[in-house]
Amino acid sequence: MISEMTKEEILHWVSNRSLFLFDLPEKLKKDKEIVMAAVELDGKALRYADESLQKDPDVLKASGN
Repeated sequence: MISEMTKEEILHWVSNRSLFLFDLPEKLKKDKEIVMAAVELDGKALRYADESLQKDPDVLKASGN
C-alpha cells in the first residue's frame, strides 16, 4: 500500500499522523520534507527518522529539540 502512495499522499499522512513515519520504508525516512512534516506535528516522530536527519539542525528545531 505505501509503495503505491505518492509523495504528496505520504506528506498528508505524516502531517496528520506523525508516527506513521515508523511504517515508512527506509528511503522515505531519509526524505527531509517527509520527516519535517512528521516532527512538526509530533517531535517524538524524530526517533523514526533516518539517523542522518536525527542530527539535522532544521529537523531538530522543528521537532522542538
